[in-house]
Parts: sequence; C-alpha cells; structure tokens
Amino acid sequence: MRWRIAIVGILALFLAVSCQQQPVGPAADQVPGVAFNWLNNPDNGNPRIFRSETNFGTCWTDAENGLRACHATFPLGGGSEPDCGLQEGGDMIEWQQVGDIDPDDFFSSFVHTVIKGEVFITVRDLNEPGACFGSALVAEGSGRFQYNDNDAFGTVVNNTNAWKFRGNGKLTAPDGSEVMYNGHIVFQFTPAGDFRVRSAVVNAH
Repeated sequence: MRWRIAIVGILALFLAVSCQQQPVGPAADQVPGVAFNWLNNPDNGNPRIFRSETNFGTCWTDAENGLRACHATFPLGGGSEPDCGLQEGGDMIEWQQVGDIDPDDFFSSFVHTVIKGEVFITVRDLNEPGACFGSALVAEGSGRFQYNDNDAFGTVVNNTNAWKFRGNGKLTAPDGSEVMYNGHIVFQFTPAGDFRVRSAVVNAH
C-alpha cells in the first residue's frame, strides 16, 4: 500500500512541475483559424458550393389577364421610366450554386442554381396605356423573389431541365391602396430538345 501512495505522490509532483514548466497560453493562440471557405469550397470529391451576391432582373407576362410583372435590383430601362420601378440601384440578392464540376468540360457540369432575396416588383397592365413602358402601372414595391434551376447547363442525360422564377409581395397601387402580388413562370427543356413554358402567372389583387 505504501508503494502505491509513493507512486501517486511522485506522479502528482511530476504533473505539477510539468504544468509549471509549460505555461498554457491564451486559447486564441492555440486554436487555428478556420481554413474552410464556404463561399468556394475545395474540390474534395463532394459537390462544390459557390455563394455570392448578384444584381438580377426578370419579367414575365400572364397571357390570361395581360399583366406583366418585373422583378429587379436595378432601375428598369436604365432609369428611363420615372413613374415605374426603382430610380437607383438597390441591394443585391443572394446567389448560390451547388454541383459537380467536370474539369474536362465545364459546360457538362451538373450545377443547381438558387437566387433569392428582396427585389423591387413592378406590375403593369398591357391592356391599358400608361406611363410604365407604355402601359398602366398596377402596383409596385418591395417583395420577395426566388429563382431555381435544377441544372444550370441543362446537360444531364435523361433529365428534364426545369427552371422557375417566382415572386410575391405587398405592393402599392398608384392611388395608394394595397395590392397583394404573387406570380411565377416555369420553363422546361427536355433531353429530346423540346423547350416549353409550362406556366406564366401574374396575380395582383
């Protein structure tokens, strides 16, 4: 029993001396900085991730009611329409791509794209003349926008490439009343080479 107590005592003394001889510095000096960049992650065999911000703008028309919706982070027509849309640039929106990159043929890569954020939305009625690109302004204001593309290059074999734009928001009519907007447009490109617009909707009420 005494020899066990002696060994424990020696070990305790050794640890105490070791700790005194090797002072522990601040935690920040011991923890290395994060080396992984989520914006453009390294090619480690997993799907690549790219994140950034972008300016974006797109419009579509609902053939059923003649309403046309535009979604942009910048002035429509370069700011030539003083009664329609942004008059100066707005904030950019989030842009992300995830996919497998083909180093030998980049345009054969499989890349899924998502763009989303707040944009300025303008809805005009193509059936009525007015000051908004020659048509009557129905409503405008800030709202949400999202773009999804399941294959940015449309090259996946036996896979129908589809991409969709959609937006929604609480807009303001020229008379100051509130207008609820939601809309979308969906495109398809099949492996057989068929391109079609699946649907184009603009609701404003």
